[in-house]
Amino acid sequence: MQTLHNPAWHEARPSMSVLIPFLRESPADLVIGLEEQARNLDQTIEIVIFDDGTCDQALTHELERLLSGLRVPARLVSSRTNHGRARARNLLAQQARAEVCLYLDADMRMVSQQFLAQWMKYHNDRAPHLAFGGFVVTGPVDPAFEVHCAMARGSDCLTAQERARDAAKYVYTSNLLVRTEVVLKYPFDETFSGWGWEDVEWALRVSRDNPVTHIDNPAHHSGLDTVEVLMAKYRQSVANFARILAVHPETVMRFKAYMVARWLNRMGMGAAAASLSQRVVRLSVAPVSARAFALRLYRAALYAQVV
Repeated sequence: MQTLHNPAWHEARPSMSVLIPFLRESPADLVIGLEEQARNLDQTIEIVIFDDGTCDQALTHELERLLSGLRVPARLVSSRTNHGRARARNLLAQQARAEVCLYLDADMRMVSQQFLAQWMKYHNDRAPHLAFGGFVVTGPVDPAFEVHCAMARGSDCLTAQERARDAAKYVYTSNLLVRTEVVLKYPFDETFSGWGWEDVEWALRVSRDNPVTHIDNPAHHSGLDTVEVLMAKYRQSVANFARILAVHPETVMRFKAYMVARWLNRMGMGAAAASLSQRVVRLSVAPVSARAFALRLYRAALYAQVV
């Protein structure tokens, strides 16, 4: 792996490490926004970016130029190979020098001008072991992504009060504040491959020994997918779902996806439900709500193979 840091890096004593993994999606806009907010803080943050195998020299040079001009301490770590979501986050934690980390995704945007200040204040006042700030999806949405948008607004874009009712379940690995020592002691499980469930498994494991808190300090997540991409991701996630079910059976059995999958399995309807739901998902003239429901059913039908 190749490492580059800017002139501000060496002398800094950061209070918070902002950790950003990316693959092909440039984090430049997010980094610029972070520096603008960091200027108004009484404490220092550092930014660590991890390129998880993009291998795009033009993008690398762009980020090197950006970091060299920043006043906030920043480091770029580039890998020639793709390590996956879990290992990327573990490697970032190993780079962090502050006692607390804030994980953000490269395609995120800060909603509030006080986003960093709110996280810093929460850390100073409460010193949480781990805390999740939430997501929002705002503005006009391309019709190609409207089904994913509807699903996100219904199940992911929840208030802190709603998330706190099942605190560990609603922890994601972006807009996540966590003590560095916690990530190092409880690393993300790198045996998860492909897409899905590694963040939930990590949160369930960590929450056994560490309290989980939620606050309303959301970030805008622009990483919406088409229905075809989502269905492909769900197919990738089957083995990961089987893994989390084996490790945390009592918790996962309470998830709606499991309960529907189990019912489909018992009725011998998994294959039929998968076939029918795919057709509805792809039916562009159908109501968005119906397509979103069908997409959830498609996921459950896939999981019926392993429950």
